[in-house]
Amino acid sequence: MNDNSTRPSVIENLGTLKIMNGTMTANSKQPPINTGTGDLIVENVTITHTGTSGQNVKQAITLHSGTLTIKGNSVLSANNSGAYGGYNRGVIQVISGTARILGGTITSATGPGIVNQASATLILGQKDGTAGNTTPIIRGKTYGVQTSGTGSTFNFYDGIVKGITGSISGTIADYENGASRVDATETIGTDTYYTTCYQ
Repeated sequence: MNDNSTRPSVIENLGTLKIMNGTMTANSKQPPINTGTGDLIVENVTITHTGTSGQNVKQAITLHSGTLTIKGNSVLSANNSGAYGGYNRGVIQVISGTARILGGTITSATGPGIVNQASATLILGQKDGTAGNTTPIIRGKTYGVQTSGTGSTFNFYDGIVKGITGSISGTIADYENGASRVDATETIGTDTYYTTCYQ
């Protein structure tokens, strides 16, 4: 999919949908995948969303309600500048519902990696007694994860979050019992990122 228009997203999910393998690219004001009620599973899929000057909607996936699960070696990236409703756009924007990121890499060229808005729940990894710091990888040009708004929840069990402004904006509600938070820095190209993981 390659779309320069402002038409609605190519995939509008209101039921149960599993996308496995393959590649999606977009250059438009709408996210390639827009999901509402129901369940969306993305596994081993590469989604790249670029944009031109003046386009403020460039996230790869928007979750309005229901559940989103990212699995396997999925790679999501976006040039997601601008803001909407007081929130910066993320590669994944969780407006409401629950997003579970179990694996893969999410990278923003201009803004946050993931934006978790009011009344939404973001879960990195799974609570299984062991904290892992290799996957998923969330990297933002501003924050890796931006959690904001009353009622938003961010549970951080596995993976690593990186951002130039800061790794995380907001509060971590839950993590593995007995795990220790590790904050550090990492240089990628010419940029220095703040990083956060648990181990």
